[in-house]
Amino acid sequence: MTTYTTYEDFEAAYRAAFMAACRYTPAQAGFGYYVDKMAALADAYPDWAEQAELAWEAAAGVGEVYGTLRRLAQEAQTNIEPQM
Repeated sequence: MTTYTTYEDFEAAYRAAFMAACRYTPAQAGFGYYVDKMAALADAYPDWAEQAELAWEAAAGVGEVYGTLRRLAQEAQTNIEPQM
């Protein structure tokens, strides 16, 4: 994998992988390939991945709503009680 020394270079690669994944349906192999590229980038540069996603959400005007939904989903996952 390429090593990135600037956020701008990382963001360009991360965005390119995202845009490439969007050209496929989830059932197609290309989708998984590019999503895996995004995951590898996010694992290697977690702070930059978070920064990029927050910037994309803000640019799309969904940051606040999406952030609230993400927080609620995370809270729900950590508060799940086993059903008997």
